[in-house]
Amino acid sequence: GEPYIIGDLVSLDSRFAKIFSAEALWVGAGELLGCASAEVVFHFSNVTRKPSFKGSAVSWHRDADNTYFASLDSRTFRFLLPLQPMSTINGGTEIAMGSHLPDAPSIASGILPPAPRSEAQELPRYGAAQTVEGGSFACCPSVAPGSGLVLHSGVLHGGAPNRSPDERDVIVIQFGVAASALRHQANEMFSLSGREAFLSFGGNAQANFYSDGLPPPSGGAKD
Repeated sequence: GEPYIIGDLVSLDSRFAKIFSAEALWVGAGELLGCASAEVVFHFSNVTRKPSFKGSAVSWHRDADNTYFASLDSRTFRFLLPLQPMSTINGGTEIAMGSHLPDAPSIASGILPPAPRSEAQELPRYGAAQTVEGGSFACCPSVAPGSGLVLHSGVLHGGAPNRSPDERDVIVIQFGVAASALRHQANEMFSLSGREAFLSFGGNAQANFYSDGLPPPSGGAKD
């Protein structure tokens, strides 16, 4: 079968370093984490896939609970950068709004939003006081390529299966704060590095393309 996650992207293709070095990513990360961009560190990256017609559902979860790369203070978040339009049509990421706030119910409490569409597992709904316009606490943002969705590590999210003819591939990048103690740590290329490491590596990669008589890497992150 086709892979669901393709990880450690920079180790697979050096051109990802150029994309991940985009200043907008690091400045935005600093603003979201409440620190200077120089204090932001890269944790990991992957492409999360839901192939057309057969992409699987993802049950409700919080990234703060993952055992791959997580900090003790939960000061991490992920950029989701879709490579195709992402929406309810192709199993886009659904989020429970406000679920990262201190008084939000935990997964262990059993109080969860409706299960992502078409998911077989049935989950109880939030109480009426916690619903939003339309009667559902969960929503599925439509995100175009060149834009992104940002998830705090405490945001409850999941997704329906992709039964459409459209692919749904998303670049995922997790950032954190250099001073944060880690509960789990993976060892990907440039894990815990700042932007300068990507700038240096990306520049060297481009120089190597020229010296080998190949065209320079193309593409980059769009604002």
